[in-house]
Amino acid sequence: MPSLLNSLLTALALALACSAPASAQWKPSKPIRIVVPFTPGGGSDLQARRIAVALAEALGVPVVVDNKPGAGTLVGTREVAKAVPDGATLLYTVAGIDVTHIPYPGPAQANQDLYAGRIDMFFDGPTTASASSKGGRTKLIAAATEKRIPSLPDLQTFHEAGLDFGIDGWIAFFGPGGMKPEIVATLHKEITRIVNTPEFRKFIFDSGLDYGGMAPADFTTKVRSDHDRWGRVIREAAVKLD
Repeated sequence: MPSLLNSLLTALALALACSAPASAQWKPSKPIRIVVPFTPGGGSDLQARRIAVALAEALGVPVVVDNKPGAGTLVGTREVAKAVPDGATLLYTVAGIDVTHIPYPGPAQANQDLYAGRIDMFFDGPTTASASSKGGRTKLIAAATEKRIPSLPDLQTFHEAGLDFGIDGWIAFFGPGGMKPEIVATLHKEITRIVNTPEFRKFIFDSGLDYGGMAPADFTTKVRSDHDRWGRVIREAAVKLD
């Protein structure tokens, strides 16, 4: 399984590592499908749907979101990795959040068990965690980020609580390996423009997230670094997929 994950991550990351001349422009000839490897209604799903609407307007073709949860995001990830690299199939995924010992398909199911007392706690993304805590049924304990979350300034981090633990997650688009440079360049340009609009930046902030933005090559380095880091943790802890 580790070799499979390594090959999969490498293939997806390399697709984003391409560069293209500034004049290159790709025009899609068919609808684009954004695969979200989580259940509907979660933070990643809501973000992908907002981007899909704006991307469809920018590129002039329908852009649909297809939820493919299961196997710790591997169901959706494998589907995109095997897709034709023509820009018509993308993966929108997140790292560093939604990590639980019990492999829930999404935060809604985990919250149900939390309300019922079947579990004591779980890690969730700031979007759904903040929403569920406002009703008083759950309590936010700490942020698993290096710094405090801007929209939740009163929530301490694990570091501040005295625990040597911190994860800065990321959310990104991936495509299958072998995508042409002009496809990568066009998608990167349009998605970057969309997420930098005041409306989307406010949506991201209100969701408890922050936007940094990275060039494709820099992000590829980040993915490889995270893969190596967590690969060591998985091997040392002898973690296995259920």
